[in-house]
Amino acid sequence: MATDTIRYHEVRIYAEDGVDDITAIEELFDTNNVEYQSMVFSSDAVDACKEPLLTWPFGDEGVQMDSMDWPCIIYKDRRYENSEMFLDVCHFAQTSDDLQSDFFDKVETTE
Repeated sequence: MATDTIRYHEVRIYAEDGVDDITAIEELFDTNNVEYQSMVFSSDAVDACKEPLLTWPFGDEGVQMDSMDWPCIIYKDRRYENSEMFLDVCHFAQTSDDLQSDFFDKVETTE
């Protein structure tokens, strides 16, 4: 399996409207020109959104989570890319401190 990160992409911040304050994360990403989407869901849609996310494998070990607290950051780590073939590893971060150490060096940017 490819282990070297080519780039981080498809960065999403998941949050519940009126409950989670994601301003600090958005400001950090904006300051670093990170290409991201804020996925803010109404309270009645949160459980339905979390359900499929709990089936995803995260990290190199492909661990599925039993539960998930929001706000959180989910992003993909492109490890291999050749023509139409690629390998992505999905990562979960509870806070910006949980991002991969080379995240800001290799993340897709808006520039």
